[in-house]
Amino acid sequence: VVVATDATKPAPTCVDVSLTLEETFVGCIKYVRFKRTLFAGTKWEKKDEDVFTLKIRPGELPGTTFWFKDKGDVSTEGKSDLVFVIREEPHATFERVSADLWFRVEDPAPVDALFLAALVPTMQVERNWLGPIKGSKGASGFAIAATNCLSAALGFDRSGWAEAVVRGEGMPLLADGEDVRRGTGAVDEREQGSDLKPTASEKLVKQATAEQAARGPVQRGDLIVKFRL
Repeated sequence: VVVATDATKPAPTCVDVSLTLEETFVGCIKYVRFKRTLFAGTKWEKKDEDVFTLKIRPGELPGTTFWFKDKGDVSTEGKSDLVFVIREEPHATFERVSADLWFRVEDPAPVDALFLAALVPTMQVERNWLGPIKGSKGASGFAIAATNCLSAALGFDRSGWAEAVVRGEGMPLLADGEDVRRGTGAVDEREQGSDLKPTASEKLVKQATAEQAARGPVQRGDLIVKFRL
């Protein structure tokens, strides 16, 4: 009998999970169905599947992993771990840089301008217990961004952009002490082969709702506004 150890255990089975910026902004409960391959290339080869519930925290970072021990593909070498990896889809308005959001004012500033100001969009998303409300678009708020381009006028900055910072209008920050690279989730034991109804994750949903209520005011990164010169 061969017992799998850390040295002989198969490499993890990694699966990308795509999220919108709205989903990582407010957090959500994500249901993912995974089809597992057992003993590929042998006469015992077959497929089975599980449904997993991922608790996406507000401000979750791209690259965050959700690990499920021995839930990946199975080979003659043993059971692999299943790892879901968060990928964030490009957004039409903002670019995310860690906890900050970047917005570019593409219209060139007047050549002789020393001070710049603009009404710029901010990220505001309505949510329910499951995540962003369907149809809720992120760029629904507004703020005034102001800066100067003295460095460029004096020749010290040749980047072609001036920068304004709108404090507290970026992505939510994870609470102190939270693991920024590991998320939490569960196997939906009651949902195998069903239609992924939300009731399958009652415990995780209640936990996420309670954490959201207990969090209180959330600290956020900044909105970085780039003015083209």
